Amino acid sequence: MQGAHADDPSSFRPSTTAYTQAVANNGDFSTSGAVRVAASVTFDGAYHVSHQIRRVFEQAVAHIEALLGRVEWRHPNVDGGVAAFKTLRAAESWATFGELVNAQEQHLSASFAWNVRQGEGVSASEYLHAENTRTTLYRRFQAFFAQFDLLVLPATSVMPFDNAQDDVWAIDGHACESIIDYLACTFLVSLVGFPTLCLPVPRQPGQLPAGIQLVAKPGNEHLLLQVAMQLEAAGFRHQWPDCVHAIN
Repeated sequence: MQGAHADDPSSFRPSTTAYTQAVANNGDFSTSGAVRVAASVTFDGAYHVSHQIRRVFEQAVAHIEALLGRVEWRHPNVDGGVAAFKTLRAAESWATFGELVNAQEQHLSASFAWNVRQGEGVSASEYLHAENTRTTLYRRFQAFFAQFDLLVLPATSVMPFDNAQDDVWAIDGHACESIIDYLACTFLVSLVGFPTLCLPVPRQPGQLPAGIQLVAKPGNEHLLLQVAMQLEAAGFRHQWPDCVHAIN
């Protein structure tokens, strides 16, 4: 009854003021004051990343620090988030595709069927507990973004792998519990629903591509766009591969 509150995502009503002003200024999404930036590689061990990703990410953060100013190695507490996401994803997959898998499993990929069947035995109590965890994490993210404007994260836990490899079951010797573990760096942000934008990191010819995520609080999409344009101008952009050898 009192309007929007930061701790209640269902009450949030995004403002279009920043977008309206940007259109009036021919696409200028600039904001006043310095941008407070934080960075984290793994949310303090919530998931594993390869040593290559860690090295590339740290180099990207150093580049960002040179452009935007000080970056603090800080992050919100995501305890319980991985399990909550897996429960919610599994339950919703089963509710949506369970009948299809039961009737047509022989015509579906093993990976798809596996994903859907993870939700077959999820109880209402487990689902509601996961939703409570989601709410807790949402509020932790809101409290974190009272201190920072942006959070920088890796966009993937591993470097690009051979097309013949179906799934990622280990990261630098750390066994994965499931085929979606290597996506935890992105699905933890999906769990809380905060706006995020991904960019390629600068790389030398012949190096494999990798990316970063920029995360902001709800309603600050204009800030993501502003910073992304700055980073794109500084080399955080798509680079076409050298196809000459491939063609020959």
